[in-house]
Amino acid sequence: MPAGATPAYRGYRLQALYTLWRVLAAEDPRAEFQPEGREDLAFFDGPDDVPAELVQVKAYADPLTLSVFDPSKPHSYFHRVATQLATNPDCVASIASFGEVGQEMQGAWGDDPDLRAAVVAKLRDHGVQNADAVVDAIRLEDVSEAELRDEVDKRLRDMVTGIDPARAFDLLTYWMYECAEGRTRITTRGLVE
Repeated sequence: MPAGATPAYRGYRLQALYTLWRVLAAEDPRAEFQPEGREDLAFFDGPDDVPAELVQVKAYADPLTLSVFDPSKPHSYFHRVATQLATNPDCVASIASFGEVGQEMQGAWGDDPDLRAAVVAKLRDHGVQNADAVVDAIRLEDVSEAELRDEVDKRLRDMVTGIDPARAFDLLTYWMYECAEGRTRITTRGLVE
């Protein structure tokens, strides 16, 4: 097996875990989620085809940096966020990280105006339109595999599937893979059914 395969499989597994957690935690059982449609996960909270949130899920061993998103490429993450914001200025762009976030990104999306200005300048230098709005739209989310797994297990125990949450988790994770491959929209209600 190639050396790069194991981290990729781990990434897919954590992306499925994150998606399952978000679907189970949804307040509105009719809200729609689409894995691998627009970004790693898109969240729709209305009847139209306009996403309320677009999520990138990252699971890197090294601290997460801007270079991971390669803003020099015209169809990379920051450019896609800029395109989305041009037609949907209320859209939230989230980066869910299962690992450490580097200092530059922490500061830019934290409370360091100098790092924020430096990131905006870098994005502008790479041709990202409305770089200020892009940085404003993005929120960083620190997630823990153990905490999400515990929360999913708790929610599964509280549901009809609660007889065997481990088996339900395995089946639902497989279902998440299928939904991602087919770019199928799912709801909490559909997951329960």
